[in-house]
Amino acid sequence: MSDVPVNVPVDTVKLRIEKTMVRRIPTEAFYYLVELRYLWITYNSITSVDSAGFYNLKVLHELRLDGNMISVFPWESLKEMPMLRTLDLHNNRITNVPNEAIPYLFNITYLDLSSNKLATLPSDLMDIWPPFNGAPIFANTSQKVVLGLQDNPWFCDCKISKLIELSKMSGTPVVLMDLFMACSGPENLAGFPFQRAELDNCVKPSVMSSATKITSDLGSNVILRCDATGFPTPSLSWAKSDGSPVDNTVQESPGDGIRWSIMSLHGISYSPNGHSHLNHYDDNSYPNNVNNVNNVNNVNNVNNVNNVNNVNNINNVNNVNNFCGPQEAKNDHKQQSTKRPIETSKTPARRRWEKACSR
Repeated sequence: MSDVPVNVPVDTVKLRIEKTMVRRIPTEAFYYLVELRYLWITYNSITSVDSAGFYNLKVLHELRLDGNMISVFPWESLKEMPMLRTLDLHNNRITNVPNEAIPYLFNITYLDLSSNKLATLPSDLMDIWPPFNGAPIFANTSQKVVLGLQDNPWFCDCKISKLIELSKMSGTPVVLMDLFMACSGPENLAGFPFQRAELDNCVKPSVMSSATKITSDLGSNVILRCDATGFPTPSLSWAKSDGSPVDNTVQESPGDGIRWSIMSLHGISYSPNGHSHLNHYDDNSYPNNVNNVNNVNNVNNVNNVNNVNNVNNINNVNNVNNFCGPQEAKNDHKQQSTKRPIETSKTPARRRWEKACSR
C-alpha cells in the first residue's frame, strides 16, 4: 500500500494504517470519516502531511503518527480536530515547534515529541499549562498533561528554562515522561542534566523612544532614537513603511539586555512638486523592529514623518511624529521613557531660510 485507502466504511471509529509504504497524507484524506475517533498512521514512510489532511475529523480524540519521517508538521491542521486530546509524533524528524502552534495545543493532554530533532521550544509554550499559566494547583487533580520530550538535542538557553524548571518539580499537573533529560548545547552545558542546570528566564523586549512628536525646520538634521531592553539582548532594525530597510543607523549594546539605536535624517528640504522630503526619503513612517535573538517577541516602533506645507514655501515646517511610545513586556516590569533633545545643525539650506525670513 502506497496511498491512504479511500474505501474505508464511513462509520469507522478506529483506523490503523501501519507498516506500509504510504508517503504522504493528502488534502481531505479522511473527510468522509465523520465518526472517526482514533487514527493511527504509524511506522510508515510518511514525509509530508497536508495542512488540510485531517479536514472534517471533528470528533477525533487520538492521532498517532509516530515512526514516520515527518520533518514539518502542519500545526494549524489541529483546528480541524477540536476534540483531539492525544497527539503522538515521537520518532520523526521534526526540528521546530513554532510559536504559531501554541494556540492549537491548549486542549492536548498527551503530547509526545520525543525522539525528534528538537533543539528548542517556544518560550511561551509552557505558559499554557500549570504552574506557569497561573492556575491553582490541586494535589488530587485528575486532569494531567503528559509531555514526551526526551531524546532530543536540546540547546539549553532561556527559551527552555521553564522546561528545565518543570523537570525539577513534583506534584504538578504536567508530567514529563522522562525527568532525566540532558543538554546537548551550548558547549559549556553539553551533557549537563536538566535537573542540575540553572538558567535565567527570557524577558520579552520592552521598547522606549526619545520623543513622541518632533518638529524640525527645513534644512536641519533630525536624529530619532529608540532604546530596548530584554533577555537575550534585543536586536533593533529600522525600515520604511514599504518594508525597505534603512541603512543610516547606528546601534550599540552598553550591557547585557540593553540596546539602543539611532537613525539620522539629514537635510530636510523642499521639493518642486510641493512636498517636503527628507533627503531621498518621501513622506514615510519608519518602523523600528525590536526582536530578541530567540524571537521571544516583536515590538514595533513607528516613526512617522509628516509634512505640513504652508502657502509660503520658504516658511515650510516639517513635522516628525514618533509613535514609538513606552511599551511593556508581559512580565509587567515598567520602563521609564527618557526624553532627549533633537539634534540639529545649520546647513546651507537652513541659513538661506533664515536669511529669507529675516527680510
